[in-house]
Amino acid sequence: MAKTPTEARQASPRTGSFYVLIISTALAVLALGAFTLAFFSVTSPQMDGSQDNTTAQDQPSKGRPPEPKALPKTSPAGVGGGDDTGPSVRP
Repeated sequence: MAKTPTEARQASPRTGSFYVLIISTALAVLALGAFTLAFFSVTSPQMDGSQDNTTAQDQPSKGRPPEPKALPKTSPAGVGGGDDTGPSVRP
């Protein structure tokens, strides 16, 4: 028996899938809320960022930064130094 287009588009009067959707969404929201509550009750204040204590790394420096160290003096490859290990070029 073939159905007409209007009959084929009719929805089922049963609402089982609607209730499954509502209940599963509510359970997901409750599970997320419980997880968030458990996370913040177990996590130490230093890790969740809500503590006002600052460490030495968080405080700005008082004074000038240390002077940069001088780099050792080197000569370019093939110039000066006598102990060249590179190939020698003859004119």
